Amino acid sequence: MLDPELLDSIPGISYDLVHRPGTSNLLTILAVCTESVAQDVARTYASGGHGWLKTDIADAVEGWSQIVAGEN
Repeated sequence: MLDPELLDSIPGISYDLVHRPGTSNLLTILAVCTESVAQDVARTYASGGHGWLKTDIADAVEGWSQIVAGEN
């Protein structure tokens, strides 16, 4: 489970390491798992909220870990 205190209260999703380090970290994790660029991922979620992003990150990390473990 992702700690809500690590995120910010700024509406929407954007990649900003200085002002939104928690959100930027989540975007980086999703980018690595999906072989994308964090800024591109941020644009995909720009009008959404953290709930949608966190759900997709959980799915992506699970899929990535299965690949690494050789289960997929």
